[in-house]
Amino acid sequence: MDWNWTFLAWCICILVPVLVIPRRQRYATTVPLPPGPPGGQVFGSMFSLGSMPYKTIADLRKDYGPVVWLRIGSINTVALLTADAATELFKNHDQNFAERKITEAMKAHGFHKAALSLAPYGPYWRDMKRTLTVKLQVQKRLNETEPIRRRCVDNMVEWIRKVADAAERGESGRFQVGRFVFLAMFNMLGNLILSRDLVNPQSVEGSGFFAAMT
Repeated sequence: MDWNWTFLAWCICILVPVLVIPRRQRYATTVPLPPGPPGGQVFGSMFSLGSMPYKTIADLRKDYGPVVWLRIGSINTVALLTADAATELFKNHDQNFAERKITEAMKAHGFHKAALSLAPYGPYWRDMKRTLTVKLQVQKRLNETEPIRRRCVDNMVEWIRKVADAAERGESGRFQVGRFVFLAMFNMLGNLILSRDLVNPQSVEGSGFFAAMT
């Protein structure tokens, strides 16, 4: 029994400073932060942003200046409220903010390491970006691949037409146009990289992949 009371006392001693001392104050000695509203201990400023958070954040400039620090839940957020502040960040500090917040869901199957939009900034990301810029997005390459893109779009339109006709005849129910757009885009990438279609609307793999990604 005495051990239980001792354990409870230690828990209280540890939790009280965490819950009582503001997070900004705990960081003040190590990380200089821009000014901003204090917020709550758990949710931060999440519930004080109102129904139009972009307007609420813009109004913070009057009290805190062009650069405002917010804590929204567990996410530390910096809002740039003037063009000069945004120019300063993107010209002189862009690499410090090159990476995006990666949630646990994004880490499934290592997707965050392979996708250009999610991969951490570094040599691998720069290689992917260089390949995309030099090999795929140059005007000459775009002109060369126009027939491929046109064929994929024509296939998508034909898929939608067949399913729509079947729905009119009562042979099928409602369908998702987004699914056909997704498959067409995936086939477009497959033709650009591997020179072949990868999926079709009737394939189990294509339906499973669409369900997994959406």
